[in-house]
Formats: sequence, C-alpha cells, structure tokens
Amino acid sequence: ASHEWSVKSFARKLIGDGIHQVDSASVEHPDIGGHHIPYGNRCATGDSGHGPRGVNGFKYYLGAVIVNRVFDDDLFHLTTYDCKQWIEYMFYAGVEHIYWYDSAHNYNESQEAGLSKYIELGLITYHRFHQLFPGSLVRGYHFEQDETYRHFLDKYRGDVKWVAELDVDEYPFSPKDRNPCFLSTIIQEFEQNHPRVSQILMQCMFFLGNPSGDLQNGWLIEKFQRRKHETEGKTAGFFSRQKPIFRPNLSWGVTTRDPHMFRMREGDTFVEEADRLRMNHYWGSRITNFGPDTPQVQEMVELDNSIQPIADALKEET
Repeated sequence: ASHEWSVKSFARKLIGDGIHQVDSASVEHPDIGGHHIPYGNRCATGDSGHGPRGVNGFKYYLGAVIVNRVFDDDLFHLTTYDCKQWIEYMFYAGVEHIYWYDSAHNYNESQEAGLSKYIELGLITYHRFHQLFPGSLVRGYHFEQDETYRHFLDKYRGDVKWVAELDVDEYPFSPKDRNPCFLSTIIQEFEQNHPRVSQILMQCMFFLGNPSGDLQNGWLIEKFQRRKHETEGKTAGFFSRQKPIFRPNLSWGVTTRDPHMFRMREGDTFVEEADRLRMNHYWGSRITNFGPDTPQVQEMVELDNSIQPIADALKEET
C-alpha cells in the first residue's frame, strides 16, 4: 500500500539554472494529484528502503541521466506519454533519481508541465538545455548530448554513486530477473564480485520492424516484440552500441560525439553478459526508414516478448 503524500509536505523551491527539484529522501511510494507513482523510491537504498543511503556521502545509489526532445516532426512519434513510460520503468528497475535534460527548441515542446508530478516529488531534476546554453539551437544533437553529460558531471557527480546513461527508447532489461529493483540488485552483486568495477556496459539488443508495432495500443516496450538474433557491443569500445552504467565521481568525462562509454580515471570497465543484463533498444521501423517490413528485416529478427510481465505490472500499477 502506498503512503499518502501532500504537496504541502515539502516546500517546492527553484534552484538556479532553471532547475526544479525538492528533497525526495523521505518520499516513498508517493501519490500526487491523483497519480500514483508505485515504484518511486521503492528501491531507495536509504532510511525508507533497504540499504545505506548516504554511504560515502551519496544522496542516491542509482540514478539515470537523459537528454531528450519531444517534437512534432519526429517520425518515430515519441510523446510525453512515452517519456512517462520510460520514467516509470526506470523506477521499477531500481533508479532512485533521474536527471532530465529537455532539449526542447521552444516553449511548446517543453516537457516540464507533462513531467511536473515527478519534478514536484523530487524524483526528477529537470533542466531546459537551451536555457543552460543560450544560442545553441543551431549546434545540433551531438552538442546537446555532449554538453548534457559534461554539465551533469560538473554539477552532480558527487550526488549519486551509479548512473545509467540512456535515451528514451532504451531500456535496461535482465532476462533472468524481472523483479522490481533488478538493476540496482545486479549492480550491487557486481560490486561484491568485482570490487574495482567503475563502469558496466550493457550490450544492445535491437527491436526492429513493423511501423505500426506488433501490439496496438501498448507501451513502447510491448509495441515492438521482434529483435535481432544477437546483441551488439560484446567488446568494450567508445564506438560501440553499448550504453554505460558508471561511477560519475570516478569519471574523467565524456568522449565527444560517441558517449557509449565514459573515460574512467579509476576502476575497471566490464561488459556484462547479455543473458544477465542488456539494453533493449526499440529502434522499430527506423531500420526501413519508416517503410513497411522487408524480407531482409524479417530474416534478421525473432520473437521476444520476455519483457511483457514488467509491462503488465507497470500498466496495472500506474
């Protein structure tokens, strides 16, 4: 059962650089405005959770950082609803806090209102990227991506022990563990088995084809249920298809234009076995330039609906 929560319980505050955030340390299974957030802070590693919040001075054990733009001309048609699905999934996986960099090009594209429930609960730190970097609209996506991660490291590297760097169509997934908090559990086990670990790379599994999706009216993780036969990114590298979970306080910084791996000044980097942890990348019909499936696409994919139990649980709860 969830605990009652009132907006009046916390004073919402505006912290420079266009950031909206409140302290979420004591918020567990919150409700706001009639919207239940079932997994927000359920996996917190502190006083309200099951582990040592504040150990070594970190506010959070596991966070996520993302730069994202929702816009009308996006042929993949990702929306605010897709953003919320990703957020709810990340909380289910074990993420305690999300650093959201909104690269909206104008007020109408801004996701601040759509994500306000999470912002007001202190579950998201929200930035308008082009308010942080005025006059940068013409610089392009790679500039937005690189500067997002630099800003995050400069400002927040001491707040969170581990951070997953992902896009809104990329979902960490464990074929062997579909329980809540599976991602934080895997990282904790990794730390126990490899005390020098400072970066874990997730191999990429592409889900492809069918512009209308395999399941109508489902969440993104249900719409595309056909994947490539094998993952990509079995070997660590900056130009791979992997995505990292890393220790921000042990990182030198990003590698320009290809942030699939961070430069670490301490510790070891591991590529996790795909049957234990992988990244599901819902690439969809982009492989055919948003055209119909081709025989070549059909030959390269196989059915995989193994994430469905998580989708069912999230839809029932939210």
